[in-house]
Amino acid sequence: MVQLTGQRVLIEATRVKKYFPIKGGLLQRPVAWVRAVDGVDLIVRQGVSTGLVGESGCGKSTLVRVVLRVYPATEGSIRFLGQDVVGCPEGKLSFVRRNAQMVFQDPYWSLNPRMTIGDVVAEPLTVHTRLSRVEIGEQVKEALEMMRLSSADAQRYPHEFSGGQRQRIAIARALVLRPALIILDEPTSAIDVLAQAQILNLLRSLQKEINLTYLTVSHDLAVVSHLCKAVAVMYLGKVVEYGPTKEVFETPLHPYTRALISAIPEFDSVNKRQRVVLTGSVPSAIKPPSGCRFHTRCPEAEEGCAEREPQTVEAAPGHTVACFKVATPGRVH
Repeated sequence: MVQLTGQRVLIEATRVKKYFPIKGGLLQRPVAWVRAVDGVDLIVRQGVSTGLVGESGCGKSTLVRVVLRVYPATEGSIRFLGQDVVGCPEGKLSFVRRNAQMVFQDPYWSLNPRMTIGDVVAEPLTVHTRLSRVEIGEQVKEALEMMRLSSADAQRYPHEFSGGQRQRIAIARALVLRPALIILDEPTSAIDVLAQAQILNLLRSLQKEINLTYLTVSHDLAVVSHLCKAVAVMYLGKVVEYGPTKEVFETPLHPYTRALISAIPEFDSVNKRQRVVLTGSVPSAIKPPSGCRFHTRCPEAEEGCAEREPQTVEAAPGHTVACFKVATPGRVH
């Protein structure tokens, strides 16, 4: 089993909530709230790259933006490298901006088309360091070479590159500060299959070479299994299962996790897993179901599931789940 404890804690999120107001009326006052993230606990440790998976709209991307203070948290506590993120004044958030870098989904719109690639990659160094122009140039060259790009590419513009190359440029920009954490928000969804494989292999080799830690947001479970040692499964703003990636994928405990994993395409016609088909659509985050939020679609739901919200329990060392069907003497979280 992958060791998920003992390493330095990079992110410690406790009961984090993020609600977005829906305004109406003449005075545009809040009339309802979108509960995008609704009481999430998450720990990311150095060297233990973590994946966030779930259907679109479950709150994955919102959660990472709250962690980075792109969005302020509605409630809860977030500590990054031991420092408070939620209560920190805006002008003192440089410790987050420098030590956590993000790679966005679309490799074209995340790069300024008016800047050369050299300037794009150099920008974090210009903002966060006092290095000379020569020193910045050397670090930009090193970052580009790590992503299999040449120093001559620094003089070119984003439109001159393919989608896969642009995503490698975006990753080089994230790497140039040597941050403690890199957040990958659907890093391969907007590029072709061959470029996806190249980027995933590069990310994995860099992970080993310079001990990178990723927090990967993806609906593609294959990407998470390739990059991450731990995985958190989200449904409608909550984490329903967390544990070592191999263990969660091989022995999923939550019915929603089993449904997600059963949807992964298989090429073995003999030993195919049983497909779990969910009925209905994801409920609204404005008015989520009472009790267990998954009970309206769960094939194993019982009467009590609609009345009480399940607590998160530790079913095995490092493997937690929020489901009444899991009978375990483990600890309650």
